[in-house]
Amino acid sequence: MTGSDAYGVPSRDSPQPHGSERDKTFEDLMEELESLTARLAAGDVGIEATADLYEQAEAIHAQARQRLDQVRARVERLAGGTAPVPDGYASSLLGGDEIGEPASDGAP
Repeated sequence: MTGSDAYGVPSRDSPQPHGSERDKTFEDLMEELESLTARLAAGDVGIEATADLYEQAEAIHAQARQRLDQVRARVERLAGGTAPVPDGYASSLLGGDEIGEPASDGAP
């Protein structure tokens, strides 16, 4: 069966539009991640839906990190090999090194 549940969580076998993930900007991915985080924080979804949302958040996090890495490599190439983007910048944008981990900038 394809589709989504009552909370709008796509089922695992839902077809994904061809190329749509590649076309998303970093900002699009961050909006999706924030939306998923808000749904998880609300606590009004069942355990299966929570696991599905978490899996989606992990995938989006990986895509966002990949976009940042691509941009960083591009900036480094354009700057002649120097790294004008500070180390840890991507992590601070994504809120930590992994989903659920705090940013390592000393902020609470």
